[in-house]
Amino acid sequence: MTVSIACAACWDVLWSLSVEEAFYVVFPFLCLMLGRQRHGLLLCAIALALAAPWCDWSLRHASEIWQEKAYGPGVCAIATGIVAALLLHHAPRNEHGLLTALAGWGGLAGMTAYLFWGGLIWPVLSWGTALFFNSAIALAVWAFARGWGARTTQKGTLWLRSWGQRSYEIYLTHMFVILPVVGIAHGLALPARWGWVLFLPVLLVAFALGSIVERVYSRPLDRLLLAGFARWRASPAGS
Repeated sequence: MTVSIACAACWDVLWSLSVEEAFYVVFPFLCLMLGRQRHGLLLCAIALALAAPWCDWSLRHASEIWQEKAYGPGVCAIATGIVAALLLHHAPRNEHGLLTALAGWGGLAGMTAYLFWGGLIWPVLSWGTALFFNSAIALAVWAFARGWGARTTQKGTLWLRSWGQRSYEIYLTHMFVILPVVGIAHGLALPARWGWVLFLPVLLVAFALGSIVERVYSRPLDRLLLAGFARWRASPAGS
């Protein structure tokens, strides 16, 4: 029974996949309805992104698990990324532009503030805290996509970029590393203050597991799907 519960807990991250699936079932229909009206799609995405505080507020009486893993806030976060992508379409690549630099540094500062001083931000922004964090991430991604920091991040950051390239596989499988390590630590009666000793080994093993999944599953499947799509585009039905 304990083993079954532990295995189920390893798949806890699948809740986020259900949020993405729900969003991407509806999003293509929204694109089809709006057709080439990119501004209309942008306004819809902005409205959905700005709804993050309301979505969080509406869950204030729900249990803690439903507050953390809810469809509304998750969909709003995805919409924030779509806003950044659509705005990027209207902004040419300019790694040295002032706007790009402000967005990049502002996004990094916002993420740092949230991660280290989130407890101080909540009393100020209240239900707007999630929107603050989503926006900070979107600003940083938007700046990097425009080329901000391209020259300074090419050297010595290959290891960091490799983490980003495999981030989804690491995210989906990291609990298969963390939970067994936590169980071993409890079995050895390791004091919590010594948990930092396990931090680096857990990161390395999680990276290795994510890399294996990416190499033997994600990458081959991606190539297969792209090849199938290319054949469909080349066929009379897709032309």
